[in-house]
Amino acid sequence: VFAHAALARLVAACAQLNRGPQAAAVLETLHREIATVASAFEMALHWASPDEIQPPLLALQNVYHRLGWHHAANRLMESVLARHPQASPAWRMIWHHMASEVVHSQHGYFRNNDHCAAAVALAGIALPRGTVRAWLATLSNMAQALLARPARDPVQRLAQRSLAHSLHSLLTQRFVNGASVAELMGYLTASALAAQRSGMADARLAFMTRLLSLEPVRRRPRLNSLLLRRIRAQLKDVDPVREAAVDRALGHAMISAGRWDEVEAHFRRAAATLAALGYGYDAQECQMQISTM
Repeated sequence: VFAHAALARLVAACAQLNRGPQAAAVLETLHREIATVASAFEMALHWASPDEIQPPLLALQNVYHRLGWHHAANRLMESVLARHPQASPAWRMIWHHMASEVVHSQHGYFRNNDHCAAAVALAGIALPRGTVRAWLATLSNMAQALLARPARDPVQRLAQRSLAHSLHSLLTQRFVNGASVAELMGYLTASALAAQRSGMADARLAFMTRLLSLEPVRRRPRLNSLLLRRIRAQLKDVDPVREAAVDRALGHAMISAGRWDEVEAHFRRAAATLAALGYGYDAQECQMQISTM
């Protein structure tokens, strides 16, 4: 009863964290109660099912993030994964993606790939690095994405969303390390397929903003304009964090197009939102891009 009540209060309070001026007061209250809430969650891990764990887990991770307690958030995710080794692949994909976001907040793209790779492996995806096999995988993914529909089960939809974002993180890491175009397209189209199966706006937006950086898209003004209209139309369906991520991705896309005024506007807007929501690493990276430009 104690655990249920404490975690229910946590979930209700966290719903207000991104809502204007009262957010600071809510965070201060949660900070005072964090030891009680953490104990309640630890108790719940012994008996609660993944469905029961997920809402307070998201809320507690959010509080840790807003407080800057990344090590505590990392221990939280490790504890969940360790206590539920027999959970379905879908749930473990979701938790590995959540863990990768915690590590990303600490270290950027350099140390979050183990969790992303684990999510991809749980999905049964083998990403080929040979040129011919990579292009074949790309064609297969594209064909499946055109026919794909959102999964019926809500947990499967969340798992596919986690998979799409994990693939995007791996794509960025492989791009930095000089992967071939064929390999990068394999990652990109695999993420498109997962986004379609998730039916979630933020997963689709991540894929569409990547498309804007591709040279064939940049050379076709009508296609470029169509993508931008679709991106803007779907922004209403995402939270402030994902909206800032889209702004940041659009900034990168505008760099490749040489549209410098738009680059600065996107990065400045993203940096302000991310800093206000506690995403220090990402906010600093946006500022670095402006300085570099």
